[in-house]
Amino acid sequence: MSRSALLTAFLAGVVALACCTCRAPGDAAPPTPPSAAEPAQTAPAAPALPAPVVALPPSGLLLPPATAGESITRLAGCLAEADADEAAGERHPAVATRSRGAAPEVAVSALGNGVVVAHDLQHACCLKGAVLTRVDGATVRVRETLSGSPCRCLCQSTLKTAVALAPGAYTVEVVLVSGGSERTVASEPITVGR
Repeated sequence: MSRSALLTAFLAGVVALACCTCRAPGDAAPPTPPSAAEPAQTAPAAPALPAPVVALPPSGLLLPPATAGESITRLAGCLAEADADEAAGERHPAVATRSRGAAPEVAVSALGNGVVVAHDLQHACCLKGAVLTRVDGATVRVRETLSGSPCRCLCQSTLKTAVALAPGAYTVEVVLVSGGSERTVASEPITVGR
């Protein structure tokens, strides 16, 4: 079985499990889902919303939420620490600068019903991270903000954000805001669901 077929089967199982309801005998039946014959409706551009931060193990797979336009973020490394201090920097030391030809700092990939953005970065210790996402037509904006008072050490973190999207072609823009400056760290075309 191909990798995409396995992923499709897995996602179908997750959707089936999420749609399953438990009810006692005599309870009313759950509402009937809309038929496949009904036309799909496109959601209007959503305002920028903070992506919920989840505590999953670093090896856990992060899937896009079920509803188009919604997002979820997982922080790993220094930014995931509850106490932003220099000790967190010691537990998550900055890695050597990547050489030419190595994996990119930001990876954008289509997965199931959306995209996943993984951003590996070095930053000053003692900072907090937050992510806002916005889907505006065919543009997906992922805005990562590092805030707080930096300590005098460097550490390593990974921000992973999954955004649910309707099938189609998109441009994913990743913007990093840190120390009063803002820069686009990635802008990539991606196709979802085709």
